[in-house]
Amino acid sequence: MIMRIKNIFVLLVFVIPTLLSGSETTYKKTLHWNEASQILISPTDIIKIIDFEGSRNEIDTDFLPQFFASFPLTNSLTQFEIEILHPIYAPLDIEETLIVENSSHISEELKIFSQLSIDRKKPFAQVSFIPIRKNEITGMFEKLIQFSILVKEYPGNSASVNNNASGGKENSVLSTGNWYKVSVTESGIHKITQAELASMGIDVASIDPKHI
Repeated sequence: MIMRIKNIFVLLVFVIPTLLSGSETTYKKTLHWNEASQILISPTDIIKIIDFEGSRNEIDTDFLPQFFASFPLTNSLTQFEIEILHPIYAPLDIEETLIVENSSHISEELKIFSQLSIDRKKPFAQVSFIPIRKNEITGMFEKLIQFSILVKEYPGNSASVNNNASGGKENSVLSTGNWYKVSVTESGIHKITQAELASMGIDVASIDPKHI
């Protein structure tokens, strides 16, 4: 009887710290950058952009390339923290620098955005950021080419997010409103009509175009 109690006590000693400390998972990433190119944003307007394989270049971020990925979580009631580890940068060339130098979306630290999402009843941490910075020592613009993403999970009663990239923290711009994911077959700028939105089951009558 005494031995059995000891065994239970030893088991609790090992299990409780594990539950309190949560879990950590690291994902290694490499970005394959393309040469600067031109895209048509209207019948008469052409702009230059830089991008990498799988990047998102959207108007609200000056068509700068965004990294976007989802990472599985253990449950939807967890708190999680995102960190960028072991980053390796390469300087932008003159043409690339001219494209990004006047953007307010680039600073000396990466701005990490993340939020909890549910896909097929499974929880994920959605992470996005522009992988370009201005080196605070040299003043040169640099692009991220290799890094690791650390996802830390902690026990909690409700989901919360803490983003960290060299000490920088940001709130997610995706934390409010209704969001819809639309798949495309090729990269570029796409037009979605009202009829197409309606065919997806979206109540277009209740949507204010000013809030899209």
